[in-house]
Amino acid sequence: MNAATANQRIAAIDVSRLVAAIGVLVFHVAGTSLMPKYKLPPFTVFGRTVDWMPSPFSFGATGVSLFFVISGYCMFRSLSGRPRPLAAYYRDRLARLYPIYAFAVILSAILIARLHIAVAGEDVVLKLLFLHGFVQQYNLTFNGALWSMATEVQFYLVLPLLMIWARRAGTDRFTTAAIIGSLLFRAVVQLTAGHTDTLGGIARDTLLMNMLPGRIAEFAVGMWIASNDSERTRRFAWWLIIPGALLGIGAKAAGPAFVAEPMLGIFFGSLLVLALDQSRRFGSVAGPFALLGRASYALFLIHLPIANSLARLVPEGWPLYHRFGTLLVTTLGISIPLALALHLWVEMPLFDRLRASRNAKRPASAATDGGAP
Repeated sequence: MNAATANQRIAAIDVSRLVAAIGVLVFHVAGTSLMPKYKLPPFTVFGRTVDWMPSPFSFGATGVSLFFVISGYCMFRSLSGRPRPLAAYYRDRLARLYPIYAFAVILSAILIARLHIAVAGEDVVLKLLFLHGFVQQYNLTFNGALWSMATEVQFYLVLPLLMIWARRAGTDRFTTAAIIGSLLFRAVVQLTAGHTDTLGGIARDTLLMNMLPGRIAEFAVGMWIASNDSERTRRFAWWLIIPGALLGIGAKAAGPAFVAEPMLGIFFGSLLVLALDQSRRFGSVAGPFALLGRASYALFLIHLPIANSLARLVPEGWPLYHRFGTLLVTTLGISIPLALALHLWVEMPLFDRLRASRNAKRPASAATDGGAP
């Protein structure tokens, strides 16, 4: 792969990250503005009332599946390059993810506390340690978007072992086993764990299915794409994109829930293959979108507490669509500039400083930064 193609592919990855982050943001803003989750409120078109339209905003939540696919893709490419000690790999992951993550956790706790909502000290500690992914009570509290970071970190921790498995078994067998294993794990959880909610707003079966065994399929699909850059991969993508969409979106909307995320991983993996295949087109138009994509991690981390804070300023008597539109525009208007500032002046300078302290060079390719939002 030549340098031009590599840069174009980085742009495709960055734009994909941006799409995923905006989708999640829209989903959260819809929920914060009290839009119904599955069906749009009635609206009038040409004098006729439409009261049956499924909500497209809920689909934004599936952006997390795209993030996981990108993570598998980027990290497989990164670790398939020059060999490096295991300790260096973990230090690089920590340096890349943790400073801005810790900032977002503390900022979120402060903003929520200012809304006179209690924030438990142990909740903050669990999130700072990425342990909230194992605790039903605190999984979605004070910044619900952070749940996926616990799953990301679980993936990073075991990735060296997954790489050994994938190389020995071959990525075809590895990915097939990961998809089947994920489906079996999720089916057992759905049948046995129960669906009782807690104050954290998440059901026990959902908590368990969001742990790495339940989401490994999405990461594995990304790893498979990274190891199979060929015409065969593109043929698979064209064959699988429609079944993946139908099964994934259908299961997300109407069940069975255990099928949804593995199939969404196949769907988004197919889309990613096609995006990479159109890398020349992406490279010519991506410019500012690629920069926003590189700031998508910060955008993902901070947008929800900002939306929650702004929601208190929107008059409760406003029509629901006006409330949603106003909250969406203001959340984007504040979150995007703040995310860019955090990326350029906090996230990357701290990353560079931490790497420089070990006399290490920063990677030349943004694709090796991982797929974390």
